[in-house]
Amino acid sequence: MLGTENRQIWWSGPWVGHLHLRLVRQLTSISFVLVAFVNMRYNNTKLFSTPPQQQHRTTTSSYHNTEQNLRRRRHILIAPSTDAQAIEIISSKKTTIWHYPSHREICLQMDYTTMVATCPHPDLMGRISGSSLALLEEWEYHPSVFNVNDLYCGSYKNVWLPPGQYNLEIFVVLCNSFGLTSPMRTKNFTKWLEYDFKKDCLEDPARNQITSSSSTLTIETEVSRVFNDKELLPEGGWMMDKSKSANYGPLSTRYQPQDCRDEISERCAVPMNNSHLEAFNFVWRNNTWLEKLKQHQLDLGFNLKLGQSIAWNIEDRVKKLELRAHGGTGLNVDSSKRMKGATDEESKICVVGYSHSYHLIDAFWANSLGHRFIWAPALYPSDLSTEFFEQYYHTRNCTKFVIGVGQHPAGWPGEAPYSLKQWRDEMTSVVTNEEIFKIDGEIKLYLRSIHHNPIGDMIGKCQPTDWRSPTVIDSYNFILENLVLDANNSRVDYLDTTFITKPVWDTAYDWCHLPLKVSSVEALYIAYVLLVN
Repeated sequence: MLGTENRQIWWSGPWVGHLHLRLVRQLTSISFVLVAFVNMRYNNTKLFSTPPQQQHRTTTSSYHNTEQNLRRRRHILIAPSTDAQAIEIISSKKTTIWHYPSHREICLQMDYTTMVATCPHPDLMGRISGSSLALLEEWEYHPSVFNVNDLYCGSYKNVWLPPGQYNLEIFVVLCNSFGLTSPMRTKNFTKWLEYDFKKDCLEDPARNQITSSSSTLTIETEVSRVFNDKELLPEGGWMMDKSKSANYGPLSTRYQPQDCRDEISERCAVPMNNSHLEAFNFVWRNNTWLEKLKQHQLDLGFNLKLGQSIAWNIEDRVKKLELRAHGGTGLNVDSSKRMKGATDEESKICVVGYSHSYHLIDAFWANSLGHRFIWAPALYPSDLSTEFFEQYYHTRNCTKFVIGVGQHPAGWPGEAPYSLKQWRDEMTSVVTNEEIFKIDGEIKLYLRSIHHNPIGDMIGKCQPTDWRSPTVIDSYNFILENLVLDANNSRVDYLDTTFITKPVWDTAYDWCHLPLKVSSVEALYIAYVLLVN
């Protein structure tokens, strides 16, 4: 798996066997909770008078042949612990937050009575910001016992974070969530796939915060991504420019309030402010892989511009206007080059999709890589027929296809989003179409992770008219990752770039497309994986 690290999948065929194993694990976890409860009652101790302790369990069962490439799922046993730091929250929220430095996790105890009444099944997002940026991932749900408290835990295990003090922001995306914690809660994967989320409203971004502006945590030792032995991929992160650190306070998620498209009032300007992108630059922890990519380019007679060397002056008003007008790219690339590449004789890589793929081509050109990549327009999975691949193989010499067609299925043009089941079924039809691979023995498909969109006014509207919320995109990506595992085909891979794009998921100037500052980093990574690795 490209760009994924040791995550154990709990959804994958055969579903019944996986569901059974998941239930056994959950029941085991609950049994420990019951023991802890009885012991505490016997000692006349309140169950949650101390933070929950995390204990990691080793699993010998294999969910999948490629399970070793996925993160291992963990379960939490409720018992007193000293390995925790309390985190300040907004006083009106009946929630307790604990930071577990040794396990690189943050857990929220949600007051059962309050949550059932106001927010029964929250889908949470969290971001750590300071000298670096990281999102909390791998959220897990652990049910209450005797109607005491539900537990939600997110991890920052697979990111690069230098030691130091960080601000923490956690907010509720949805209160009746169909996100990735939903099948953990209901144990019903079919219901999850078929759930109709068209009318589900996101929580108001102005009121969805759980943490306060003074919520902080301390990371005492450096955190880095976890890789298996066979796959040492590039590692990097969004690092604060120390010369600008004094200009920025705690980082808050950017969003677009309603009726703010043509208004410049403080009500609109403050939540829409995108200045924090200025303060962070993506830094690669080791540039050895970049040197390999550079040498590869030199061998072909091209010079490689490293991502950090791209001209970028955010203070330049013209550049700002360009970025807003052109979906965050600010480039004027000849459209014929996007469609054809610089030369005809070389084998090409087709970047399949629509506007997000179109802008990604711009980022390849910004890195002097455009001669190898061409744009292959497609909106929906149904566009990816055998004839589609035959056309680009014969007319553009494409043998590798980077596929990103998730925006329109989840977006507004179709007036209704694809359900998770429809997304899974249509993408399954693509990756299992043997006729595609018969075109040429070298053809390979890379399912690129779908880019997240900021909460713009159409996504945040109640009821939404655009469904590309973080919950939907996370679910679509999760399905893509599992399709690749289930396909068990060396010519289909999942290309995960979220470690680059997701920490700055809310920075699109046009509320949709990645800024060049972000997409140019993504382009370098994709080029390395497809051309060198």
